[in-house]
Amino acid sequence: MARRFQSKKLFKPTDEQRRQVLMMTGFGIIQDDIATSLNITKPTLHKHFRRELDTGMIEANVRVAKALYENATRHNNTTAQIWWTKARMGWKGTDVLESPNQQPFAIFVPTPIDGTNEWLRQHAPVNVLIEHETTNDRQDE
Repeated sequence: MARRFQSKKLFKPTDEQRRQVLMMTGFGIIQDDIATSLNITKPTLHKHFRRELDTGMIEANVRVAKALYENATRHNNTTAQIWWTKARMGWKGTDVLESPNQQPFAIFVPTPIDGTNEWLRQHAPVNVLIEHETTNDRQDE
C-alpha cells in the first residue's frame, strides 16, 4: 500500500522579503503583522527570518543615530546638538531644577525692565516716582 503524502509548499524567502522583514522590525511592527503581510505563519517567520527579527531594531537605531550624529556635527544642526546633549550626555534645560530629595519645581523669571524709570513705574510708591522724575528732569536741563 502506497503512502499518501500531503503536498506541502516549501517556503523559501527572497532577498526582498528579508529586506522587508528587517525594515518592518526596525519600524517596531509586531511579528504577527509581519507574518500576515508575508502571508506566512509566525513559526515560519521565526524559522526563516531569525536574523532579521533579531537585528532589525538594532540596524534602525544605528542608522538614526548615525544620521543624528552627522546632522549635529557635519551640518551644525542645533536641534540635533541639543537633543544629543540632553539624551546622550544627560544635560537638562536650565528652566527646571531638580533635587533628589524633593519634587521638581520651576522658577519664574520676570521679563527684563527697561531702565530705572520703568522699574519705578511698576514697583515704587507714587510719591517716590514723582520725586525721581523731578530729579531726572533737573539733571537733563
